[in-house]
Amino acid sequence: MSAAMSFFVAGTDTEIGKTFVSAALLRGFARAGLRAAGMKPVAAGAFERDGVWHNDDADQLDAVASVLLPPELRTPYLLKEAAAPHIAAALEGVTLDLDRIVACFRQVRERADVVVVEGVGGFRVPLDATRDTADLAVALGLPVVLVVGMRLGCISHALLTAEAIAARGLTIAGWVANRIDPAMTFPEENIAALRERLAAQAGAPLLGVVPHLRGASADDAATHLDIDALMHPATTLSRRTHDIMTQTLLANAADTEPKQPGAARWRVADIVALYDLPFNDLMFRAQQVHREHFDANAMQLSTLLSIKTGGCEEDCAYCPQSSHHDTGVDASKLMEVEAVLKAASAAKANGATRFCMGAAWRNPKDRHIEPIKAMIRGVKEMGLETCMTLGMLDTQQANELADAGLDYYNHNLDTSPEFYGQIISTRTYQDRLDTLERVRDAGINVCCGGIVGMGESRRERAGLIAQLANLEPYPDSVPINNLVQVHGTPLEGTDALDPFEFVRTIAVARITMPKAMVRLSAGREQMDDALQALCFMAGANSIFYGDHLLTTSNPQAEADRKLLARLGIRTEAAEQLPAPEAAQHSCCGQCG
Repeated sequence: MSAAMSFFVAGTDTEIGKTFVSAALLRGFARAGLRAAGMKPVAAGAFERDGVWHNDDADQLDAVASVLLPPELRTPYLLKEAAAPHIAAALEGVTLDLDRIVACFRQVRERADVVVVEGVGGFRVPLDATRDTADLAVALGLPVVLVVGMRLGCISHALLTAEAIAARGLTIAGWVANRIDPAMTFPEENIAALRERLAAQAGAPLLGVVPHLRGASADDAATHLDIDALMHPATTLSRRTHDIMTQTLLANAADTEPKQPGAARWRVADIVALYDLPFNDLMFRAQQVHREHFDANAMQLSTLLSIKTGGCEEDCAYCPQSSHHDTGVDASKLMEVEAVLKAASAAKANGATRFCMGAAWRNPKDRHIEPIKAMIRGVKEMGLETCMTLGMLDTQQANELADAGLDYYNHNLDTSPEFYGQIISTRTYQDRLDTLERVRDAGINVCCGGIVGMGESRRERAGLIAQLANLEPYPDSVPINNLVQVHGTPLEGTDALDPFEFVRTIAVARITMPKAMVRLSAGREQMDDALQALCFMAGANSIFYGDHLLTTSNPQAEADRKLLARLGIRTEAAEQLPAPEAAQHSCCGQCG
């Protein structure tokens, strides 16, 4: 198994047994046969023993982990003063660098099957004048296990913490009730209230209740935790939880316009509730939203050309272009500008209004920028809109592409933060978000979507949609890809996604991002006409058109024309599609 199943453990406050529960999780994973490693990235209150600096919390994790880490990886910042991290760091003249912590985490996950990362105190403990431990959780991009210390006031603390986690775009994988106060009155009633409210608010299951165990070990506590719920998260909820979330969704989530900056518009629980709706109800709602913003019988056509194929440094498990996989795809050099413009001319002659160019790179080199700018200018002179997907961009590169007139840039999130590590290890989730921010700041329209059918759960699909819908603003275009399995890639042999689940994903994307162009992207050739028609009904209003989609095949242009004609769907120029003020659209293939 990959070393990517990892969790960030946060507490509702300090001194509520967060380390004890983290140690219990490590023991539970180890009992399940996994190589379990524990990290305490920032620890204050160090002491010297036998010439070595120690910390009680970090030592507890070491004692139970089945993978022993070098101290500099387990705890990148070991501070001597027993004080809040920002105070202890200031006293020692230390800057707490999140990039360093992320780099250490990457090394740790290469050594283990599961990594438990313990936070500091509550969820928002200051690290310096501007950042706190919530920023650390976001930088790591991990699902959160919330430890609730059962004592007076715990319900309010837990719900406020859950709101803070959701506001940062993170999901709660589950929560643990830790009975730290044996004298607490009505503990079962408090746990029951939290169980219902956290399920409704955050879709978070109760992983277990740890009783007040005097002198107990992590082994004892592990017996009270449902480790299997973290290893194999359920894709459905109880009927009661479903009803609560659906009622909340219908009452509060009808307003799909942006709220205040920084506010999470869509919770994962809301999106799971959408997925759980009866199929006809979901389709009806998606079609209503679609018709509010678009001509329901119009389709935008794009053509995608691979301008540089194979040899990519990234290890994306789905991608035949990765140099890490033996797929028979040979690495090529960047195409000549003249050849690209010839292909663009043919695409326009076949009815495309957007020409998308994709290169299999981790990131373009500076020497690539000038020919790429020439391609952009040449395609725009033909009257076509332009889109590029080139991997990660720095600020200067994004600005140069904008100066050349690039209309759209594609950079996918691929999947949810909690599933992401099982798909790629060479690029962090934050890396992707940073590139999107640079593209947006340069004034280029954003195209960003993901891939489903990679073995993720429904909740993880909902997590992807939540990430996309809560971007500020959400993408102009949202390509939804169904995994195309390629021989030689790690995902070859993955169980195929239920076709109706794919249609549900299109519908949920349409509802949560009402003004975005939703593109039916990779995997369309494997769909029959009826399934494609259902996707169009669910709100997909853009397709890749023509003979090639990066290195996976795409339905032939003539077949596309016949299908659209049978359905009475017109092909329209880009500017004719949206209703007034609706967002425009963009493109991407399975890679991006």
